[in-house]
Formats: sequence, structure tokens, C-alpha cells
Amino acid sequence: MATPKVLTGARAILKLNGNLTVFATDVSWSVETDYKPIPEIDNSLPAELSPGAIRVQVTVTNLRVAFGSPAVERLQPTILNAMTQPYTMIEVRDRGTDATIIRVPKSMLVRRTGHVSSRSMATESWTFVGIGYWDERAPGQAKKAAV
Repeated sequence: MATPKVLTGARAILKLNGNLTVFATDVSWSVETDYKPIPEIDNSLPAELSPGAIRVQVTVTNLRVAFGSPAVERLQPTILNAMTQPYTMIEVRDRGTDATIIRVPKSMLVRRTGHVSSRSMATESWTFVGIGYWDERAPGQAKKAAV
């Protein structure tokens, strides 16, 4: 049987600190690299672009489970341990190929929002900000492209 080429939500696995997050209904992420132009003397065009800050953000929407809050799961600090909260490791993998879709080795929960409606299940969205990331390609030196 051939391996599917497109990842679907049914094949995506979300792990937080190595634990499978069963009730996640949606995961989104963004990776943004801030490139700055390096100017040259007597030239109106920049000589090159230099990478600056890399920002990583992951948002997880899930069903609200009793006694399964981020504070109980030790993903979000309580009022008394905000200064000593450990980082959370986030990993999204393809169940069919076991390929890493995105991995954020160090992240912190920075926003938590919830929604309860009278005729549907309660949901929460957790937003994490991360330090570093990688995807299907593990970190390493870039090779120059043939021109």
C-alpha cells in the first residue's frame, strides 16, 4: 500500500511533554523570521538580508475536560509558581509515517481562552510561544543551492 502524500487531521498526533493530547481538535502554528536589509555605501539597494529574531507560536484548541486544565497538566503555572514553571515540549507527528511535522523543544503557555455554549461542548485554546523549532528537516547547516 502506498503512503499518502498529504497529512490529514486524522493522522496528526499532538504530544505535549511527550504525552499524547487526546482531546485536541485543532493545532495551528506559525514560524516568523525577521530579516533586516544590510545597506551599502553609495548604493540604494541593500547588499544582503540578515536574519534576526525567529518567532514561533503554536495554538492548540481542545475539548475542555474536567480536571484536565493546563494548570493540572503542569503546562501553565499557578499564581505561586510562575517564576519556576518548566518549559513545555510540543511535537506534532504524522501517525502514518512517524515524520515530525513540527517540534518546539522549549515553549511556554502565554494565552489561554475558553468557550462554553449551552448546546455544545466546552473548548479551550492554548497559545504557546517557543524557542527554536524544527520540522521534517532536522536542524543543520544550509547547503548552497546550485545556480
